[in-house]
Amino acid sequence: MSVSIQLKSSRVEELILEKSETDIEKTGFTLEVGTKLPSDDGQHDFFIELRTELQLKEGFIVKISYVSEFITDVEIDNEFRNSNFPRVNAPAIAFPFFRAFISNFLLNAGYEPIILPSINFTKIKEAN
Repeated sequence: MSVSIQLKSSRVEELILEKSETDIEKTGFTLEVGTKLPSDDGQHDFFIELRTELQLKEGFIVKISYVSEFITDVEIDNEFRNSNFPRVNAPAIAFPFFRAFISNFLLNAGYEPIILPSINFTKIKEAN
């Protein structure tokens, strides 16, 4: 299957910065990846949602939902839905933008920026 996907747009859908109710002993983060594909064949766009919760050493928690829209040069059908494109390739394309947003947001908000580690989305898919 020869397919080309292109990042069409990205945006923050939710951003929460709140003081932690408990002491934060070490920083950390979680990452969730969601894929929203059209249920009908024939469409060309789909969405990837990256959600994280970060614990900042300054005693705050940041929750972010970041959505990226992709467009393909082929119609989205079952073969595409079951391929690596929506669950490996697209998140791998979106993640560096998400990662840069987080680092820049924290820096501009006056906190120490966090550089999220690189993610191997192929291994995540294999684990599921």
